[in-house]
Amino acid sequence: MSPPTAPWGLTLAFATLGVGMTAFDLWALRRVGAHRTAVALLGWLALTGGLAASGALAVFEPVPPIAPLFVVGLAGTLWISLGPVGGRLARQSPLWLLIGFQVFRVPVELALHSGSVAGVVPPLMTWTGRNWDLLAGALALPLGLLAAGDRLPRIGAWLFGVGGLVLVVNVAAHGVLAMPGPLQVL
Repeated sequence: MSPPTAPWGLTLAFATLGVGMTAFDLWALRRVGAHRTAVALLGWLALTGGLAASGALAVFEPVPPIAPLFVVGLAGTLWISLGPVGGRLARQSPLWLLIGFQVFRVPVELALHSGSVAGVVPPLMTWTGRNWDLLAGALALPLGLLAAGDRLPRIGAWLFGVGGLVLVVNVAAHGVLAMPGPLQVL
């Protein structure tokens, strides 16, 4: 039995989100002079996109090839975020932008839910399952506006950041544990 095919509108939605997020990331990296990091990001996206387009990532036995890509991607994200580039991004970006940027989670969650309705995304990965990332996205706009007006207490920004991180770790862990193949637990 072949897996269900995503409706073209859903594919377009995810492609648009990916292009939009990449454009924003490249803009932010250029803004802080992280040109090599921007080139590395484009290279990573070309590599993973090419592998996905070739069908190489659709194999799930014996170990899904996406597993090492996930590990490398996570390591790269942590290296950039916790290193000098992440520090420059944090210092040179206004708090309202860092918080408000998280509104991108809303369309991602809407697309995931649409994918679940279409049968191509497990319900576990949506708000009807164990993904509550929508909460961070929904809070991003009002908290970003408060931060823009210097009316968001520091503890509020800190709690939003920690809460958003917990939500991302939650959905990533569930995604890994639900991935088809021999490592599947959920």
